[in-house]
Amino acid sequence: MARIYFYCGNDERPSGGVRKLYRQADILNKYGFDSVILHPHPGMRCMWFENFTPVEYKNLFDERKPFAEAVFDAGRFLCRPAYRAAQTRLLKQRLGWRMRNAGYSEPQFAGSDVLVLPEICGPEICRAAPGVRKVIFNQNVYYSFWGYPLDSAVSDTPYLSREIEAALMVSRQNEKYLHSIFPNLKTGVVRHSVDSGLFYPGAAKKKQIAFMPRKLREQAQHLVNALKYRGRLDGFEFVPIENRPEAEVARIIRESLIFLSFGTLEGFGLPPLEAMACGCIVIGYHGNAGAEFFDKEFSYPVNAEDMDGYIEAVESVIKQYSSDPGALSLKARKAQVFVAENYSAAQEEKSIVGFWAGLLGRPVPPALQA
Repeated sequence: MARIYFYCGNDERPSGGVRKLYRQADILNKYGFDSVILHPHPGMRCMWFENFTPVEYKNLFDERKPFAEAVFDAGRFLCRPAYRAAQTRLLKQRLGWRMRNAGYSEPQFAGSDVLVLPEICGPEICRAAPGVRKVIFNQNVYYSFWGYPLDSAVSDTPYLSREIEAALMVSRQNEKYLHSIFPNLKTGVVRHSVDSGLFYPGAAKKKQIAFMPRKLREQAQHLVNALKYRGRLDGFEFVPIENRPEAEVARIIRESLIFLSFGTLEGFGLPPLEAMACGCIVIGYHGNAGAEFFDKEFSYPVNAEDMDGYIEAVESVIKQYSSDPGALSLKARKAQVFVAENYSAAQEEKSIVGFWAGLLGRPVPPALQA
Protein backbone atom coordinates (compact mmCIF):
# COMPACT_ATOMS: atom_id res chain seq x y z
CA MET A 1 0.00 0.00 0.00
CA ALA A 2 1.23 3.49 -0.84
CA ARG A 3 2.14 5.56 2.19
CA ILE A 4 1.27 9.27 2.21
CA TYR A 5 3.83 11.49 3.95
CA PHE A 6 2.70 15.00 4.93
CA TYR A 7 5.84 17.07 5.41
CA CYS A 8 5.52 19.54 8.27
CA GLY A 9 8.43 21.86 9.10
CA ASN A 10 9.88 23.22 12.32
CA ASP A 11 7.29 25.80 13.32
CA GLU A 12 5.40 24.58 16.38
CA ARG A 13 3.39 27.74 17.03
CA PRO A 14 -0.40 27.46 16.71
CA SER A 15 -1.26 27.51 13.01
CA GLY A 16 -4.37 26.49 11.15
CA GLY A 17 -2.28 25.20 8.25
CA VAL A 18 -0.35 22.78 10.45
CA ARG A 19 -3.55 21.64 12.12
CA LYS A 20 -4.96 20.91 8.67
CA LEU A 21 -2.00 18.63 7.86
CA TYR A 22 -2.53 16.56 10.99
CA ARG A 23 -6.27 16.41 10.45
CA GLN A 24 -5.95 15.22 6.86
CA ALA A 25 -3.58 12.44 7.92
CA ASP A 26 -6.04 11.38 10.63
CA ILE A 27 -8.98 11.31 8.23
CA LEU A 28 -7.08 9.22 5.69
CA ASN A 29 -6.04 6.70 8.35
CA LYS A 30 -9.65 6.51 9.55
CA TYR A 31 -10.66 5.26 6.09
CA GLY A 32 -7.88 2.71 5.64
CA PHE A 33 -5.14 4.74 4.00
CA ASP A 34 -1.58 4.72 5.35
CA SER A 35 -0.67 8.30 6.23
CA VAL A 36 1.86 9.95 8.56
CA ILE A 37 3.20 13.37 9.46
CA LEU A 38 6.86 13.84 8.57
CA HIS A 39 8.80 16.25 10.82
CA PRO A 40 12.45 17.24 10.28
CA HIS A 41 13.77 16.41 13.76
CA PRO A 42 13.14 13.57 16.20
CA GLY A 43 10.94 14.58 19.10
CA MET A 44 8.91 17.13 17.22
CA ARG A 45 5.14 16.92 17.51
CA CYS A 46 2.57 19.67 17.61
CA MET A 47 1.00 19.57 21.05
CA TRP A 48 -1.16 22.69 21.12
CA PHE A 49 -4.14 20.60 20.04
CA GLU A 50 -5.05 17.04 20.95
CA ASN A 51 -3.88 14.46 18.44
CA PHE A 52 -2.73 10.85 18.13
CA THR A 53 -1.44 11.25 14.58
CA PRO A 54 1.42 8.94 13.50
CA VAL A 55 4.68 10.93 13.25
CA GLU A 56 7.98 10.04 11.61
CA TYR A 57 11.16 12.04 11.08
CA LYS A 58 13.20 12.94 8.01
CA ASN A 59 14.96 16.21 7.24
CA LEU A 60 14.30 17.01 3.59
CA PHE A 61 15.50 20.61 3.40
CA ASP A 62 18.49 20.71 5.75
CA GLU A 63 16.41 22.46 8.39
CA ARG A 64 19.16 22.91 10.94
CA LYS A 65 17.20 24.22 13.88
CA PRO A 66 17.99 21.74 16.70
CA PHE A 67 15.48 20.46 19.20
CA ALA A 68 17.05 22.41 22.09
CA GLU A 69 16.63 25.65 20.15
CA ALA A 70 12.99 24.84 19.46
CA VAL A 71 12.44 24.35 23.19
CA PHE A 72 14.13 27.68 23.87
CA ASP A 73 11.85 29.39 21.33
CA ALA A 74 8.79 27.87 22.98
CA GLY A 75 9.91 29.56 26.18
CA ARG A 76 8.97 32.90 24.63
CA PHE A 77 5.38 32.15 25.46
CA LEU A 78 6.00 31.42 29.12
CA CYS A 79 5.64 35.11 29.93
CA ARG A 80 1.92 34.78 29.22
CA PRO A 81 0.28 33.57 32.46
CA ALA A 82 -2.66 31.93 30.71
CA TYR A 83 -0.28 29.96 28.50
CA ARG A 84 2.34 28.99 31.10
CA ALA A 85 0.79 25.73 32.27
CA ALA A 86 0.00 24.55 28.74
CA GLN A 87 3.53 25.29 27.54
CA THR A 88 5.07 23.48 30.50
CA ARG A 89 3.04 20.36 29.67
CA LEU A 90 3.97 20.73 26.00
CA LEU A 91 7.69 20.83 26.76
CA LYS A 92 7.51 17.79 29.01
CA GLN A 93 5.55 15.82 26.40
CA ARG A 94 7.95 16.83 23.66
CA LEU A 95 10.94 15.73 25.72
CA GLY A 96 9.20 12.41 26.26
CA TRP A 97 8.69 11.99 22.54
CA ARG A 98 12.36 12.73 21.93
CA MET A 99 13.50 10.08 24.39
CA ARG A 100 11.14 7.47 22.97
CA ASN A 101 12.38 8.19 19.44
CA ALA A 102 16.07 8.46 20.27
CA GLY A 103 16.89 5.41 18.20
CA TYR A 104 14.66 6.20 15.26
CA SER A 105 15.51 5.39 11.66
CA GLU A 106 14.52 7.65 8.80
CA PRO A 107 11.78 6.29 6.56
CA GLN A 108 12.82 5.16 3.10
CA PHE A 109 10.37 6.14 0.38
CA ALA A 110 9.00 3.31 -1.75
CA GLY A 111 8.08 3.71 -5.40
CA SER A 112 4.36 3.96 -4.69
CA ASP A 113 4.67 6.42 -1.78
CA VAL A 114 3.55 10.04 -2.09
CA LEU A 115 5.27 12.99 -0.45
CA VAL A 116 3.00 15.95 0.27
CA LEU A 117 4.83 19.28 0.48
CA PRO A 118 3.49 22.75 1.38
CA GLU A 119 3.43 25.56 -1.16
CA ILE A 120 5.71 27.69 1.03
CA CYS A 121 8.65 25.43 0.11
CA GLY A 122 8.60 27.23 -3.23
CA PRO A 123 11.16 26.20 -5.87
CA GLU A 124 12.78 23.79 -3.38
CA ILE A 125 9.88 21.35 -3.63
CA CYS A 126 11.36 19.15 -6.36
CA ARG A 127 14.80 19.19 -4.76
CA ALA A 128 13.44 17.20 -1.84
CA ALA A 129 13.57 13.42 -2.34
CA PRO A 130 14.14 13.45 -6.16
CA GLY A 131 12.14 10.84 -8.01
CA VAL A 132 9.47 10.43 -5.34
CA ARG A 133 5.84 11.06 -6.31
CA LYS A 134 4.73 14.43 -4.98
CA VAL A 135 1.62 16.47 -4.30
CA ILE A 136 1.72 20.14 -3.40
CA PHE A 137 -0.70 20.93 -0.61
CA ASN A 138 -1.31 24.56 -1.46
CA GLN A 139 -3.17 26.09 1.47
CA ASN A 140 -2.68 29.64 0.22
CA VAL A 141 -2.19 30.21 -3.48
CA TYR A 142 -0.76 33.68 -2.77
CA TYR A 143 2.24 32.02 -1.08
CA SER A 144 2.99 29.89 -4.16
CA PHE A 145 5.98 31.94 -5.29
CA TRP A 146 7.85 32.42 -2.05
CA GLY A 147 11.57 32.22 -2.76
CA TYR A 148 11.25 32.97 -6.48
CA PRO A 149 13.34 35.65 -8.24
CA LEU A 150 12.03 39.13 -9.06
CA ASP A 151 13.14 39.13 -12.70
CA SER A 152 11.20 38.22 -15.82
CA ALA A 153 13.41 35.30 -16.85
CA VAL A 154 11.57 31.97 -16.81
CA SER A 155 12.94 29.64 -14.13
CA ASP A 156 12.15 26.13 -12.94
CA THR A 157 8.97 25.69 -10.96
CA PRO A 158 7.60 22.53 -9.38
CA TYR A 159 4.16 23.30 -10.80
CA LEU A 160 5.48 22.26 -14.22
CA SER A 161 7.50 19.27 -13.01
CA ARG A 162 6.61 15.70 -13.91
CA GLU A 163 7.21 14.72 -10.29
CA ILE A 164 4.20 16.77 -9.21
CA GLU A 165 1.11 14.65 -9.70
CA ALA A 166 -1.35 17.25 -8.44
CA ALA A 167 -1.86 20.33 -6.30
CA LEU A 168 -4.39 20.09 -3.50
CA MET A 169 -6.19 23.33 -2.64
CA VAL A 170 -8.52 24.49 0.14
CA SER A 171 -10.94 26.70 -1.81
CA ARG A 172 -12.45 26.91 -5.28
CA GLN A 173 -11.28 30.50 -5.60
CA ASN A 174 -7.66 29.45 -5.01
CA GLU A 175 -8.00 26.58 -7.46
CA LYS A 176 -9.34 28.90 -10.16
CA TYR A 177 -6.51 31.35 -9.54
CA LEU A 178 -3.78 28.69 -9.80
CA HIS A 179 -5.35 27.31 -12.99
CA SER A 180 -5.10 30.78 -14.51
CA ILE A 181 -1.30 30.43 -14.18
CA PHE A 182 -0.87 26.68 -14.75
CA PRO A 183 -3.91 25.56 -16.81
CA ASN A 184 -2.66 21.99 -17.28
CA LEU A 185 -2.00 21.32 -13.60
CA LYS A 186 -4.13 18.60 -12.02
CA THR A 187 -5.83 19.96 -8.92
CA GLY A 188 -8.27 19.01 -6.23
CA VAL A 189 -10.07 20.89 -3.48
CA VAL A 190 -10.61 19.75 0.09
CA ARG A 191 -13.36 21.37 2.09
CA HIS A 192 -12.80 22.85 5.50
CA SER A 193 -14.95 21.90 8.44
CA VAL A 194 -15.55 23.47 11.82
CA ASP A 195 -15.03 21.40 14.95
CA SER A 196 -18.50 21.50 16.47
CA GLY A 197 -17.13 20.16 19.74
CA LEU A 198 -15.16 23.38 20.22
CA PHE A 199 -16.84 26.04 18.13
CA TYR A 200 -20.49 26.46 19.12
CA PRO A 201 -22.51 29.35 20.60
CA GLY A 202 -21.78 30.11 24.23
CA ALA A 203 -24.48 30.27 26.90
CA ALA A 204 -24.23 34.06 27.05
CA LYS A 205 -22.37 36.61 24.96
CA LYS A 206 -20.20 39.27 26.53
CA LYS A 207 -19.81 42.81 25.18
CA GLN A 208 -16.56 41.59 23.76
CA ILE A 209 -14.82 42.01 20.40
CA ALA A 210 -12.35 39.20 19.59
CA PHE A 211 -9.71 39.35 16.87
CA MET A 212 -6.43 37.71 15.83
CA PRO A 213 -3.60 40.21 15.28
CA ARG A 214 -1.16 37.72 13.71
CA LYS A 215 -1.98 39.07 10.25
CA LEU A 216 -2.14 42.79 9.48
CA ARG A 217 -1.15 43.63 13.03
CA GLU A 218 -0.68 47.33 12.18
CA GLN A 219 -4.19 47.59 10.79
CA ALA A 220 -5.64 45.81 13.82
CA GLN A 221 -3.70 48.17 16.07
CA HIS A 222 -5.03 51.19 14.20
CA LEU A 223 -8.64 49.98 14.21
CA VAL A 224 -8.66 49.20 17.93
CA ASN A 225 -7.23 52.56 18.89
CA ALA A 226 -9.34 54.56 16.44
CA LEU A 227 -12.51 53.01 17.87
CA LYS A 228 -11.29 53.48 21.42
CA TYR A 229 -10.55 57.19 21.04
CA ARG A 230 -13.70 57.93 19.04
CA GLY A 231 -15.54 56.98 22.24
CA ARG A 232 -18.30 54.88 20.68
CA LEU A 233 -17.53 51.43 22.04
CA ASP A 234 -20.47 51.60 24.49
CA GLY A 235 -18.84 49.29 27.02
CA PHE A 236 -17.38 46.78 24.54
CA GLU A 237 -13.90 45.44 25.23
CA PHE A 238 -11.30 44.14 22.77
CA VAL A 239 -9.74 40.71 23.31
CA PRO A 240 -6.77 39.83 21.08
CA ILE A 241 -6.27 36.10 20.49
CA GLU A 242 -2.62 35.24 20.11
CA ASN A 243 -0.42 32.25 20.97
CA ARG A 244 -3.16 30.40 22.84
CA PRO A 245 -4.14 26.70 22.84
CA GLU A 246 -7.01 25.74 20.58
CA ALA A 247 -9.45 25.15 23.45
CA GLU A 248 -8.82 28.62 24.86
CA VAL A 249 -9.22 30.21 21.43
CA ALA A 250 -12.62 28.54 21.12
CA ARG A 251 -13.68 29.67 24.59
CA ILE A 252 -12.86 33.33 23.85
CA ILE A 253 -14.74 33.26 20.55
CA ARG A 254 -17.79 31.58 22.13
CA GLU A 255 -17.97 34.37 24.69
CA SER A 256 -17.57 37.19 22.17
CA LEU A 257 -20.42 38.99 20.47
CA ILE A 258 -18.26 40.34 17.63
CA PHE A 259 -15.31 38.86 15.74
CA LEU A 260 -13.03 40.97 13.52
CA SER A 261 -11.39 39.38 10.49
CA PHE A 262 -8.04 40.72 9.26
CA GLY A 263 -7.25 37.97 6.76
CA THR A 264 -6.00 39.18 3.39
CA LEU A 265 -5.07 37.12 0.31
CA GLU A 266 -6.14 33.94 2.06
CA GLY A 267 -6.19 30.32 1.02
CA PHE A 268 -9.48 30.07 2.88
CA GLY A 269 -9.51 31.86 6.25
CA LEU A 270 -10.97 29.51 8.86
CA PRO A 271 -11.18 31.74 12.00
CA PRO A 272 -14.11 33.89 10.78
CA LEU A 273 -15.99 30.71 9.83
CA GLU A 274 -15.35 29.30 13.31
CA ALA A 275 -16.60 32.59 14.77
CA MET A 276 -19.82 32.29 12.76
CA ALA A 277 -20.27 28.78 14.14
CA CYS A 278 -19.98 30.30 17.62
CA GLY A 279 -22.78 32.76 16.93
CA CYS A 280 -20.55 35.82 16.52
CA ILE A 281 -21.25 38.79 14.31
CA VAL A 282 -18.31 38.69 11.92
CA ILE A 283 -16.94 41.93 10.46
CA GLY A 284 -13.94 42.50 8.23
CA TYR A 285 -11.89 41.25 5.30
CA HIS A 286 -12.74 38.01 3.51
CA GLY A 287 -9.29 37.66 1.94
CA ASN A 288 -10.74 36.75 -1.50
CA ALA A 289 -11.16 33.02 -0.79
CA GLY A 290 -13.47 33.68 2.15
CA ALA A 291 -15.96 35.47 -0.09
CA GLU A 292 -17.76 32.12 -0.40
CA PHE A 293 -19.03 32.42 3.19
CA PHE A 294 -18.85 36.18 3.90
CA ASP A 295 -22.49 36.68 2.93
CA LYS A 296 -23.96 40.15 3.52
CA GLU A 297 -27.13 38.49 4.76
CA PHE A 298 -25.39 37.40 7.97
CA SER A 299 -21.98 39.10 8.09
CA TYR A 300 -20.34 42.45 7.43
CA PRO A 301 -17.67 42.16 4.71
CA VAL A 302 -15.31 45.12 4.33
CA ASN A 303 -13.16 45.85 1.30
CA ALA A 304 -9.46 45.19 1.93
CA GLU A 305 -7.57 48.24 3.22
CA ASP A 306 -10.80 50.21 3.69
CA MET A 307 -10.13 51.32 7.25
CA ASP A 308 -12.82 54.00 7.14
CA GLY A 309 -15.41 51.42 6.11
CA TYR A 310 -14.15 48.99 8.73
CA ILE A 311 -14.54 51.52 11.55
CA GLU A 312 -18.02 52.47 10.35
CA ALA A 313 -19.10 48.82 10.18
CA VAL A 314 -17.98 48.09 13.75
CA GLU A 315 -19.65 51.21 15.12
CA SER A 316 -22.83 50.42 13.18
CA VAL A 317 -23.04 46.93 14.73
CA ILE A 318 -22.41 48.32 18.23
CA LYS A 319 -25.14 50.90 17.70
CA GLN A 320 -27.58 48.27 16.42
CA TYR A 321 -26.85 46.07 19.43
CA SER A 322 -28.07 48.90 21.67
CA SER A 323 -31.21 49.58 19.65
CA ASP A 324 -32.21 46.19 18.20
CA PRO A 325 -30.17 43.24 19.57
CA GLY A 326 -32.75 40.78 18.28
CA ALA A 327 -31.92 41.60 14.66
CA LEU A 328 -28.24 40.88 15.31
CA SER A 329 -29.11 37.61 17.04
CA LEU A 330 -31.09 36.57 13.97
CA LYS A 331 -28.10 37.29 11.72
CA ALA A 332 -25.80 35.33 14.00
CA ARG A 333 -28.22 32.39 13.91
CA LYS A 334 -28.34 32.47 10.09
CA ALA A 335 -24.55 32.38 9.96
CA GLN A 336 -24.45 29.46 12.36
CA VAL A 337 -26.93 27.46 10.27
CA PHE A 338 -25.03 28.26 7.06
CA VAL A 339 -21.78 26.93 8.54
CA ALA A 340 -23.42 23.75 9.84
CA GLU A 341 -25.01 23.02 6.44
CA ASN A 342 -21.97 23.76 4.26
CA TYR A 343 -18.85 22.98 6.30
CA SER A 344 -19.51 19.72 8.11
CA ALA A 345 -16.95 17.09 9.04
CA ALA A 346 -18.70 14.64 6.69
CA GLN A 347 -18.22 16.97 3.72
CA GLU A 348 -14.56 17.47 4.60
CA GLU A 349 -13.94 13.74 4.87
CA LYS A 350 -15.67 13.07 1.56
CA SER A 351 -13.55 15.65 -0.27
CA ILE A 352 -10.26 14.44 1.22
CA VAL A 353 -10.86 10.72 0.71
CA GLY A 354 -12.31 11.33 -2.75
CA PHE A 355 -9.17 13.17 -3.89
CA TRP A 356 -6.74 10.58 -2.56
CA ALA A 357 -8.78 7.61 -3.74
CA GLY A 358 -8.76 9.06 -7.25
CA LEU A 359 -5.03 9.80 -7.17
CA LEU A 360 -4.05 6.37 -5.85
CA GLY A 361 -6.60 4.40 -7.88
CA ARG A 362 -8.55 3.18 -4.88
CA PRO A 363 -12.32 2.89 -4.48
CA VAL A 364 -14.11 5.41 -2.32
CA PRO A 365 -15.33 3.71 0.87
CA PRO A 366 -19.08 2.94 0.75
CA ALA A 367 -19.73 5.18 3.76
CA LEU A 368 -18.66 8.21 1.70
CA GLN A 369 -20.37 7.39 -1.59
CA ALA A 370 -23.78 8.79 -0.70
